[in-house]
This record gives sequence, C-alpha cells and structure tokens, in this order.
Amino acid sequence: MTSHTPPKPHQQPPRPAPASPKATQPKPGQSQESPALGPPRAGPLSRPPTAPSAAPRLGAAVMPRAAAQEIPALTPAQAEHLARLIDDIHAHHTAMAAVVDRTRAALACADTARMAACDAEQAAAHRALGQLESRRLVFMRSLGLSGPAAAGVTLGALAQRSPEPWRTRLGLASQRARASVRTVLDRQAAVRAASAALVAHMQGLFQQVSQRIGGSQAYGPRGAAVARSSPAAAIDLTT
Repeated sequence: MTSHTPPKPHQQPPRPAPASPKATQPKPGQSQESPALGPPRAGPLSRPPTAPSAAPRLGAAVMPRAAAQEIPALTPAQAEHLARLIDDIHAHHTAMAAVVDRTRAALACADTARMAACDAEQAAAHRALGQLESRRLVFMRSLGLSGPAAAGVTLGALAQRSPEPWRTRLGLASQRARASVRTVLDRQAAVRAASAALVAHMQGLFQQVSQRIGGSQAYGPRGAAVARSSPAAAIDLTT
C-alpha cells in the first residue's frame, strides 16, 4: 500500500522590491530645488516696491551687476564732495517737511493767505530740488558715469565705494537722507488727502446752494433728496 502525500499549495515567487528612483543629478546651471516646490519664480510680489520720489537717488547699494562693475573707487576728495551733497539733500527735505506741515495747518483752518505763502515756499523748494539733482548729475559725470551706466547707481552705492572713514560716515548720512525723503512723501500724501476732502466739501456746498436757488432737488444731511415747493429767487417778480 503506497502512501499518498497531498500536493503542496502552489507558492508564488516573491515579487522583487520596487527599485527606488535614482536621484537625478541636476544639470549644469540648474538649482537643486525640491520637485514638489520647484525653484522660486520671480513674480510681481518678489520685486521691491519703488517709491515715486523726485528726490535724487539715495537707495542702498543694490543695482544691476553691469552698473556695479563700472563704479570707480572714490578718492577722499570725491567722498568729501559726496558727503556735502548728501548733507544738503537731508537739510533740504528736513526744511521741506516743515513747509508741508505749515501747509496742512493752513488747510485745517482754511487760511487762504497762509496757503498762498506755503504754495510759494513749495515752488521754491522744488526749484532747489532741481538744483540738487543737477549737482548729482554733474558729480556722476565727473566719475565717468552717464547715460545707461548711471541708471542703477545710487548715492548709497557710491558711498560703498568710498574709502574709510568716509564709507561709514556716508552710509549713516545716506540713511538719514532716505528717512527725511520718506517723511516728506508721507506728509505730502496726508496733505493731498486733506486737500481732496476740502475740495469735495466745497463742491458739495456749491451744489446745494445752486440747487436750492434753482428750485431743483437738493440732498440733505441724511443723503435724501428734499424737494422745494417753490423756487427761491433773489428778486420777487410777482409784484
């Protein structure tokens, strides 16, 4: 009698483990960024905002590489000339901030005589600002910087090319000048807003007076149209 052994269940061969993806070597000039995140892309939010200012360029030493390579090293005499220019710019904008404050005070009390005087002061300040810009351009040309080569060069960048101890002094002076320029811009924006509010108020008064005299509907304090029963006239034509 022969023994019968049951057949063994069919066993599948073990599956090979999935091969791990090989790390791709970056190509020359390609940054090793995460594939999920990707390299940072330059967009409108990644660019520093530029403040619209008529003042001479006082920015930090950030400029195109082409312009940075063309900035020559300043001599002590040139650094001293640059220091006088930056100090004059700071003094001019400090005085300009005081003029803007007086203009705002004149608007607050509706003093037309003071507003006219402040307008004359601001016109003189703008002429002085144009003279400072002319001095800056002359100084840039004396360094051999003109046209496209001087487009991205600021006074702060020139300060970085000055020898010590002028470099440290000019750096601090540039910071003070930039702060005074920002102060003037902020206060001028406040004066423009106050002027627009005053003009809108005066236009509303003129419109209400003309509508009441003409007999048309006029808006009251609550914004509702108020109709008059009879037009108002300066001369009684019924008699």
